[in-house]
Amino acid sequence: MAEYNDNAVFMPGTGTVMGGADGAEPPTHEEIKAWIAGGMTGSIGTYVPLGYTSLDELPSLESEIEGGEVKGAWENRALRTTQITQADSWTVTPIQWSEETLKQRFGDNGSIDAATGYFSVPAVYKSTRLSLVVIVVDGDGYLVFQHPRTETKPGDSIEFDTENFVGAPIVYTVTQAPGKNRQNITHSGLDPANQAGGTESGGAA
Repeated sequence: MAEYNDNAVFMPGTGTVMGGADGAEPPTHEEIKAWIAGGMTGSIGTYVPLGYTSLDELPSLESEIEGGEVKGAWENRALRTTQITQADSWTVTPIQWSEETLKQRFGDNGSIDAATGYFSVPAVYKSTRLSLVVIVVDGDGYLVFQHPRTETKPGDSIEFDTENFVGAPIVYTVTQAPGKNRQNITHSGLDPANQAGGTESGGAA
């Protein structure tokens, strides 16, 4: 049975969104801790930062749930529930208009013309397939969501506000990579290096 655990509670003080190769393994706790200790800049293993993202529109994990409907019999009106299916997607709003952002928002088949400096938006959008990592950092603690496979599509409208950076919302739909979990979640309190004491708070009592 769960007990109160301060090391399993997080506020999204800062964080990042990173992309990696399709089907990539999640970053290790050692890699995550080294990245935080290094100032939270640069890559984590093979995962590369998407760049600056909106502070006003933090990443959000949205789920569409179907099923769970109660089915009954004459003798038992609540005999069982129907199978539950879940479809997840992240909405992220980059404010850094780098080539990777442009390709994920406007089409992976687009490109920057070296001669003119313009990004050519294709007539038909092609999604980017990538693994995704979202890291929430709260002091020395961290909460990590990793998806071995996601596919991009354009998010909501690009809007302008004189008091905010211009963002380009991107939706990352979670799909299934063969032989992989659909999603992996960990946090600093689950770090195996902190489990030697065997306490739920993640260390010696």
